[in-house]
Amino acid sequence: MADGTCSFCGDTTVYFFPGGLCVACTGKAARIRLAETLKQQSNELTAFDASVGTMHAAARRSEMAVAKVQQH
Repeated sequence: MADGTCSFCGDTTVYFFPGGLCVACTGKAARIRLAETLKQQSNELTAFDASVGTMHAAARRSEMAVAKVQQH
């Protein structure tokens, strides 16, 4: 994420969601994290954001795997 790439797919992106994921790997329901608009959050909220990002990434991985299997 520090280099501007998604932590899951590696695509270059400007907007990051919790967990350092791009919009394609997270889904549109997630909250966009922009460095200039971040407010100080509690540790609990930060941990929750990370867990939601991980959950979305797992769901996205499953969707991508199903699509790949259906192609072959």
